[in-house]
Amino acid sequence: MKKVNLACGSVYIKQSDWVNLDYQPVGNGVIKSDLLGTLPLNQGSVSLVYSSHFLEHIPRSKVAHFLGECFRVLEPGGIIRLVLPDLEEICSQYLYNRQRSDHKKADFCVVEMIDQCVRLESGGELGLLYKFYSQSYDLEREMVEYIRSFNGEVLCEAENHNNSPLGKIASLLEEPKLLWGKIAYHMEQCYIRMIVSLLPTAVFM
Repeated sequence: MKKVNLACGSVYIKQSDWVNLDYQPVGNGVIKSDLLGTLPLNQGSVSLVYSSHFLEHIPRSKVAHFLGECFRVLEPGGIIRLVLPDLEEICSQYLYNRQRSDHKKADFCVVEMIDQCVRLESGGELGLLYKFYSQSYDLEREMVEYIRSFNGEVLCEAENHNNSPLGKIASLLEEPKLLWGKIAYHMEQCYIRMIVSLLPTAVFM
């Protein structure tokens, strides 16, 4: 029986018993498919349906159809495994960091929680943060380690890319743009902290 990886992005499994589907395929091992339509699989033809961080991006009105398709292609007694953000954990981290006046970490929690649901392009604001911190490890070591506690592998991949010869060349070519991005980011963080400092304490209780 086949296994299917839905909305795999650039992380797909190169094994003959896996079918990797994505609306925007990356690599020869991924098949283009409208995942909100009818899946290009026969009824009961797969033993495992896997999807990571896709369900939260689907409009609520289409969730039932998507799940229905997952169960349609799944064999009786098969396994469906959906990976989603842990809202309770993110909210707890947000409140904990805000109460400790660790606003940079709290602001990251906001992006981690909201951006995954509203982004309109690949990576979104969260991807920009990953890129920023992976290129600023010496200055932002504490934040890098904190982000690793959430999604370490993603950030590590970005760091490895930047440490490669091609990554270093790309960083040099992008240096003026990156410098301005750092300045803009820190200005935005200062603005957020200023606004937060003006709010009454009861807002964070």
